[in-house]
Amino acid sequence: DRRRMDIRALAQLKIACIGPGTAAALEEARLYADLVPEVYTTEALADTLVRNVRKDEKVLILRAAEGNPLLTNKLENEKILYKDCAVYRTQYIKPDLQGALSFDRQAADSACDLVIFGSAGGVRAYLKNNELSDDMQPLCIGALTAAELERLTGKKAAVPDSCSVEGIRQRVKTWRER
Repeated sequence: DRRRMDIRALAQLKIACIGPGTAAALEEARLYADLVPEVYTTEALADTLVRNVRKDEKVLILRAAEGNPLLTNKLENEKILYKDCAVYRTQYIKPDLQGALSFDRQAADSACDLVIFGSAGGVRAYLKNNELSDDMQPLCIGALTAAELERLTGKKAAVPDSCSVEGIRQRVKTWRER
């Protein structure tokens, strides 16, 4: 808006997304992804970009300030020019549950059977203010998130077949049926 540019300025650009959820969000703005890896991980996105970006093309990465360096490392190794832009920062804010629930916090903690982590940053944020008790089953969206949880707690987590919200939903369904 500041530059008085409209959507036509994007006509020559290609868009890559880490997964279908991000691609769907872009579609709401009438932007369509050219590349979405079959596996929804940073590593798969990096591999997809390495296979599809020409040496004379540049990559603009819009992501969290705490983004996985694996992506930029692979691009550097392949001598692909990129600009890594932090467009948001993940921040953990401890919720004030006072009066919001019909049970006290201690009861809530002891009643929690399953804890779901959607990112390695989410694992770190949770563990700053909480403990993962022995009776809590951790479920991580993917292998990198599970590895971070294990590194910080020594606990192994369940991981869905698909690194996606749908994968988590299926894994929770299976877990509840046991």
